[in-house]
Amino acid sequence: MYGYAGKVLRVDLSREQASVEDLDAKAAEKFLGGRGYAAKVLYEETSKGFDPLGNDSLLVFMTGPATGTLVPTGNRTALVFKSPLTGGFAHSTVGGHFGPELKFAGYDGIVVRGRSSRPVYLWINDERAEIRDAKDLWGKNTFETELKIRKESNDNEMRVASIGKAGESLCAIANVTVDFYRSFGRGGAGAVMGSKALKAMAIKGARRGIEVPDIEALSKHVQELYRKLQIPGWTLPKYGTPGMLLTANSQKVLPTRNFQRTSFEEIEKIGPEQIKKELVKKDKACYACPVYCGKFSVVEEGPYKSQAEGPEFETLYALGSCCGNSNLKAVLKANMLSDMHGLDTMSLGVTISFAMECYERGLLNQGDMDGLDLSWGNADAMLTLIDRIADKKGFGGVLADGVRKAAERIGKNSSAYAMHVKGMELPGYDPRGLQGTGLGYATSNRGACHSSHYVLTPELSGKVNRFETQGKGALAKELQDLMAVLDSLVICKFVRYAFGMTAEGYTETIRLVTGRPVDSAEVATIGERIFNIERMFNLREGMGRAEDTLPRRFLEEPADVGASEPQVVRLDEMLDDYYVNRGYDKQGRPTKERLKQLGLEYAVKDLEAG
Repeated sequence: MYGYAGKVLRVDLSREQASVEDLDAKAAEKFLGGRGYAAKVLYEETSKGFDPLGNDSLLVFMTGPATGTLVPTGNRTALVFKSPLTGGFAHSTVGGHFGPELKFAGYDGIVVRGRSSRPVYLWINDERAEIRDAKDLWGKNTFETELKIRKESNDNEMRVASIGKAGESLCAIANVTVDFYRSFGRGGAGAVMGSKALKAMAIKGARRGIEVPDIEALSKHVQELYRKLQIPGWTLPKYGTPGMLLTANSQKVLPTRNFQRTSFEEIEKIGPEQIKKELVKKDKACYACPVYCGKFSVVEEGPYKSQAEGPEFETLYALGSCCGNSNLKAVLKANMLSDMHGLDTMSLGVTISFAMECYERGLLNQGDMDGLDLSWGNADAMLTLIDRIADKKGFGGVLADGVRKAAERIGKNSSAYAMHVKGMELPGYDPRGLQGTGLGYATSNRGACHSSHYVLTPELSGKVNRFETQGKGALAKELQDLMAVLDSLVICKFVRYAFGMTAEGYTETIRLVTGRPVDSAEVATIGERIFNIERMFNLREGMGRAEDTLPRRFLEEPADVGASEPQVVRLDEMLDDYYVNRGYDKQGRPTKERLKQLGLEYAVKDLEAG
């Protein structure tokens, strides 16, 4: 099969066994790879109501046909699982070098099931796969873990994905850290790994190439894609993602003080120019990436001594403006602590900002919070709390499973200040100034997520009116399906500008990598098929229209978001139209006919059972 390694590694931790199977060629054709192929595996090999932290849970790591090839940003890996944070479908993707290394070792993916009776890690060296003892690794942070595995393997180029204390403690906002500074970052994958006593995965490949039908044709195509990425005025190569901070702030959609405000009065202190001047030491790039958006930053001395790749936009908003914090060095240290402990900085920051608002409103006092003063902008208290969250100690344990669970534990109607969708904390764009983005948040299968649809791209650029609701149902549906394709190739969302924001832009790349001619209609169908198998997973778990909503703050509390008058999200004006465009009934359920048209006949039984 062109574009694929052709093998999947199956790991049963309960039996401590590993076996190899052929990649399902028909499934690869229908779901492409990455997120899509993994979603199919998760859906078909699990049953309704299984515990995301139990023996029956799966972790499905899957590359796509672009991974390890010349295609710009052909470096990503998708991870699919049931989220302990939301109770529903979850996916996350990571860049760096982990995915290409997995394919160079001869595998398109790894499916992990079961639970080990002792701490272990998976060690892969080309075709050798071993389950090794991790007793000496348990309790170590992710940096220590990666260094120790590389030293024991006598190989400094081993690619490692590991969990820190947060994953070991089963924090529902724990992630999986890769290549020191990159993360499978949303939904609590680190907790799932921790529940399996799986400390890490280490991979080294033999550098075998990925076969494509015509390498010269692909090379010419790649050169053209690189040319399209030479975008005048593009701030991403210069500043990385922090460049978005000023855009979000100027358009009054930057979450500030737990989404109470939409712009931050101290934005310049944490803005891209200040970061570049004060922190950044060098640019970094993932495998096969011409953009170099990674910025390696260092604070060399003092109480905030730290180093990290970042801080990224989402970290800056979540642990910066959302917490009323303008201490840039403290943000970098929080970034490093999150990487070391294995914590999702987005969920972490929104959860801490929720606690700060509860404190501001008198729902919490210092006695409730182990003596911490969680006033807005108290960076030192925030850093102390990060360590306690990772360990689930004291008040940290109250917050360790995300904002929805924290509100349940605190009570006192604090849920009004919990900013989440389906249990997942919101990204860094206030939806009151981005109506279609709000719809995308509400209907995303993994919970509040911007990268599952990127409706904010045409809204922030002015290509569509960000305050209008008309047409947003069709737009959200189209872009959700398209992002599913990107996550299944798997390539980075940051190079979408080279391919365009339509299915047509991906047909040539898919053809040149897989050898399979596809047209735009088929690409769009692949994306829709992927989205719907995820939707069916959530419906099977009892999540439907009632969960396709937003926090009350966005629906009922008008905010100044740059319009002629304060705005709320007019979700009801968009949701029914969205369902019509999707071919769903008014309860948000796909029709039997649509499932059959998408080749998902086997999911009809769950539709009937629900």
